[in-house]
Amino acid sequence: MRWCLLLLCLQSVALAAAPRVVTSITPVYEITAAIMAGVAEPGLIIDSDASAHHFAFKPSHMRLLQQADLVIWIDRHFEAGFSRVPEILPSTTQQLELMPALGLEDGDGHIWYSPLLLLRSIEIISAI
Repeated sequence: MRWCLLLLCLQSVALAAAPRVVTSITPVYEITAAIMAGVAEPGLIIDSDASAHHFAFKPSHMRLLQQADLVIWIDRHFEAGFSRVPEILPSTTQQLELMPALGLEDGDGHIWYSPLLLLRSIEIISAI
């Protein structure tokens, strides 16, 4: 019985320590979900059936962002509305904008089509 209580306590501590990660679009979500497998499930702001280029935030999206420990997106210019994300996040929330993290200032933002950029993105996300 004591072992069961100990296991339950340890499990609740492990669950409480899981980071709350929010991603912008499905490709970033899928990369992040694979990295976080068995730890936690990241949140997703822009569903795969919506356009990242013509997206408007809803109050539910703002709540997700406000509660996140880490927010990952492609680029302030790639996902509509994400240019203001750094301004609205709490100071304790980590931010990862992938294009600048990859050293890319120009480009269309579809980094998952490049095997090299995809691998480097995985490395960067994993390092956080």
